[in-house]
Amino acid sequence: GILVAAFILRTGWESAKETIAPLLGKAPSKEFVMQIQAEVLRHKPICGMHDLIVHDYGPGRLLLSLHAEVPGDRDIFELHEVIDETEVALSKKFKCVAVIHMDPIDVKNERLNQIKLFMLNELPKIDDDLKFHDVRLVPGSKHTNLIFDVVKPFDCPLSDKALKSKVSKLIKDSYSDINCVITVDSPFVQ
Repeated sequence: GILVAAFILRTGWESAKETIAPLLGKAPSKEFVMQIQAEVLRHKPICGMHDLIVHDYGPGRLLLSLHAEVPGDRDIFELHEVIDETEVALSKKFKCVAVIHMDPIDVKNERLNQIKLFMLNELPKIDDDLKFHDVRLVPGSKHTNLIFDVVKPFDCPLSDKALKSKVSKLIKDSYSDINCVITVDSPFVQ
């Protein structure tokens, strides 16, 4: 009788956990995120994607929210049409409601592109899984602000403050006129 009761309790616990987990919030799989990213980037001139949030409340109740990076020098009405088309494509492909925030980026700023390439090559020295997005330069009279988000992996041992300090120093050592303004994000994927 004790064995049967233990089996029933265990089975009940596993069933409840599977049912409740999506309602409480569960990170999407890397494969699912890659499928979403592939669909988003298929729509030109979208050139990047970040801040994906997936809310899965069970069959027929999937919500996607993300930021799509677009060239800032393009016509706003043309870009809005592309974003609308992308939302529709995501909705059809994944049977969801999709909402996309449009982030214009400066694709023609050579210095910004150089700094982004530097960050792409150098930030993995702090943590292999460190990512960044929303990078922009704001010139000032005494220094230039480099404003961006860093996505800190769940297993990163550094505090947010220590991570900001290390990233700022790494960039400042190569670009002395740059002042880093960093926001630390959490990944939305496990």
